[in-house]
Amino acid sequence: MKMKKKDQHIEQEIEKTLDSLNKTEKIECSPFFYTRLMGNIETLEKKQKHKVFESDLISILKPTLLIFIIILNIVTGIYLLNYTIEQSRDRSQYIKSLSEEFSIQQSNYTLTNLNNDQ
Repeated sequence: MKMKKKDQHIEQEIEKTLDSLNKTEKIECSPFFYTRLMGNIETLEKKQKHKVFESDLISILKPTLLIFIIILNIVTGIYLLNYTIEQSRDRSQYIKSLSEEFSIQQSNYTLTNLNNDQ
């Protein structure tokens, strides 16, 4: 019995809702409303397309930039290492030629240490 009343009440509420949808009134709006609405929709679509393109571009550029920086870092490290080794060879040759020219009998180790202390 209670279920019947509950079911009837639900059916009545459904009928009321459906009737209210049938009785909707037409809303009056500005004659330019549709034009403005379409303009806003187009603007939103353009912004979304721009954001998608921007995010795709950034997602491509970030790894590319990271790889470029890593390669640049490796190349710079190799260049500095080679430069340091060449400078060390030139320095030892310079000390050797000076010692031969001035007939210095001290070892290269002593001359190198003296030069580092300055």
